[in-house]
Amino acid sequence: MAVAASVLTADPGGSMAEIAGRADVGIGSLYRRFSSKEALIQRLCLDTMQAITMQARTALANAEDRPWETFTAYLQGAFDAGAGSLEVLAGSFPAGEALSAAASEMNTAIGELVHFLQEAGVVRSDVTANDLMQLPVMIRAVRIGDDIRRAALHRRYLELLAPAFRAPAGAPLTKPPPTFQEIHSAWSTTSHPSGYAPAGRRPGRGAADPA
Repeated sequence: MAVAASVLTADPGGSMAEIAGRADVGIGSLYRRFSSKEALIQRLCLDTMQAITMQARTALANAEDRPWETFTAYLQGAFDAGAGSLEVLAGSFPAGEALSAAASEMNTAIGELVHFLQEAGVVRSDVTANDLMQLPVMIRAVRIGDDIRRAALHRRYLELLAPAFRAPAGAPLTKPPPTFQEIHSAWSTTSHPSGYAPAGRRPGRGAADPA
């Protein structure tokens, strides 16, 4: 799965043969576990969203004593779990019920964390869970150097940008957060955009209202 993530996030057109070769497994073994590339991508997305959900829940459970430190630890933990890495796959496959349910659960968990940290006074009140989920997407756009150098730069910019979420805000944000419709457009071929609550379902606290 780690090899699949590396291949497909670098090149969404990467083949099952390339994944099998780099993982040092037979192509037949790969197809016995995953009937198609689409099935592999769905599993990759499911594992990633579940890992991010666990990071958010763990952060929420530990946020009372040191809320800001917990927030920054969550950002790094979610990033390491793959947050933002799957945007390159947006619109390339249809999501099933399991994936949509996992996406909704992740959205709720992050929204609850954002809400708690806002109530604790450490995260500014004018940001949403959707804002938070765009941060790793932006950071992963930095693709300088080899894998080691790139990882170091990603860590640098995560540390640099995290304080932008801290309360009190120096000035209010002048533009609204991403809407459900905007996010959905990137995942237009999926049942629901991965990482966001389905239309008509109430989003988690701290999330942008789809309406």
